[in-house]
Amino acid sequence: HCTDCEGEWMLSPSGTDLKIVREHGKGDAAVRGEAKQILLYLWGRKIENLDFFGDEEVIKAWGEIGP
Repeated sequence: HCTDCEGEWMLSPSGTDLKIVREHGKGDAAVRGEAKQILLYLWGRKIENLDFFGDEEVIKAWGEIGP
C-alpha cells in the first residue's frame, strides 16, 4: 500500500518469475509506506519507516528478492 501517491500492487511468484499487477488484493502479507521506500525494501535495503502486516516469513522473503 503506497502512502505518498495512489497505488497498490500485488506480487506473486510464478515459476522463476515475479508477477506484478496493479490492483488491490488480499495476500499473505502487506507492506505500507512511500513508493520509493517499498521498492528499496524489495531490493534488500533495510527501511525503518514501513508498516508490515501478515505472515512474517513472507515479509522477510519479499525483502530479500533483489540482487
